[in-house]
Amino acid sequence: MLRIAILTARGRVGTFAGALLAFVASGVLAMAGGMLLEAALRTHPRVERYAAATAVVTGQQIVGSEDAVDLGERARVSTSLVTRLASVPGVRAAVADLSVPARLGNRPGELHGWSSSALTPFALIAGRAPARPGEVVTGYGSRLGARLPLASTEIARTVTVVGNARPRHPVRNHAAIFLTDAEAARLADHPGRVDAIGVLTGPASTSIAFAPRLAAH
Repeated sequence: MLRIAILTARGRVGTFAGALLAFVASGVLAMAGGMLLEAALRTHPRVERYAAATAVVTGQQIVGSEDAVDLGERARVSTSLVTRLASVPGVRAAVADLSVPARLGNRPGELHGWSSSALTPFALIAGRAPARPGEVVTGYGSRLGARLPLASTEIARTVTVVGNARPRHPVRNHAAIFLTDAEAARLADHPGRVDAIGVLTGPASTSIAFAPRLAAH
């Protein structure tokens, strides 16, 4: 059998070489496609802050259709959407989220209103939720009662750590610092607008029907 194969290959060298070349080329293409797929899967950002949300409504962050350009400043959405989203059948809650760069003590992080902790979710493991402007809950281990300088969009001031919260899964991108919703809105300083709205649904919900132009307002 092997002798017959060798004799056949000698008689049709061109055909045999072409088939071998096609086989090698297809293998190279398959490997290249696999490498691109692996790179795409590995570089896709992990869902962390909004892991508990079924959907997240945000503003359009780019302009243009063909040559899209990223906006220099975040495009936000109206707070009026929170009520409209909460009224959609199947929605359990619609939660507004604000993100404000900050530094608590020596640790950089992001400020959020306490209600948005449900979007990850974060759960209190010590202490209590913030109730006054000078109180914070950290999304990482910190000493309860510690008085630390908080620097964000205004002159640094001293706040008190009243609670520690732990996320359901690791949140690596930013250290979360929670304040009251009103204080987070004040420091964000864009009244009537929020960075995003997370939609939470009930356990039996499998789909949500949004109005076609809901996110455009």
